[in-house]
Amino acid sequence: MSLDIENLTVGYRREPPLLKDVSLHIDPGQIWGLIAPNGAGKTSLMRAIAGDAKPLVCGSLCADGMTPLKPTPYNRFVSYVACDDSALNRSCTARFHLKAASDLWGSRLDPSETARLFELDGFLDKPIRSLSQGMRQQVTIALCYQQDAPYTLLDEPLNALDPLKREMACRNLRDMAHRNCSVFVSSHILSDLNGLCDKVVVFRSGTAVVVPATANMQELFDRCYGGESSHPSTDGNRPPRHLAR
Repeated sequence: MSLDIENLTVGYRREPPLLKDVSLHIDPGQIWGLIAPNGAGKTSLMRAIAGDAKPLVCGSLCADGMTPLKPTPYNRFVSYVACDDSALNRSCTARFHLKAASDLWGSRLDPSETARLFELDGFLDKPIRSLSQGMRQQVTIALCYQQDAPYTLLDEPLNALDPLKREMACRNLRDMAHRNCSVFVSSHILSDLNGLCDKVVVFRSGTAVVVPATANMQELFDRCYGGESSHPSTDGNRPPRHLAR
């Protein structure tokens, strides 16, 4: 039981690959962080892992014995959500989304309990279009939680949330791991990943490298990328030896 990524090359037609030879082994019940500068390929990697053929050039994916060659069962194991509210129907309510997720994924979770955990009760029956950006973000993360997928990939899930809501979201992500689900999180809010992740993925030399989690993700980011804010280092060096695993 694991999500296995082997020798993955990620990129787009007529463009140089973003990442090569990516190999990761993700066990159940873990939270993985993904930190890298803008434009490094975080979203493309997550979409490729989720079975999206557009950024996936070559390599193999296997989630609990299922591969993207059989997309329906694979997609029931691996869920990717871009947390920009694109997963939401603006005419429908939060209650509708939670029930739909429960029905489509055969979830074992009670939608009303999920609504309580994510503090949605005050706007549960309002259409998505009437909600603030932060409220929509709460609904999106709650939707992922309700799916109860074995492997969930969340792209910037903490954006637009105030500090209390970010704390609530992180608490519920840890609960997902306690239920033996694995969560893969990319975030530019590095402080919110402090103490959350079991492992961290960084990009070096055109591939993905797993390093130990740390209590200070900003310090890790600066060590790996030299403090750069927009592009990964191109000096060809891997992380310092004491970071590599």
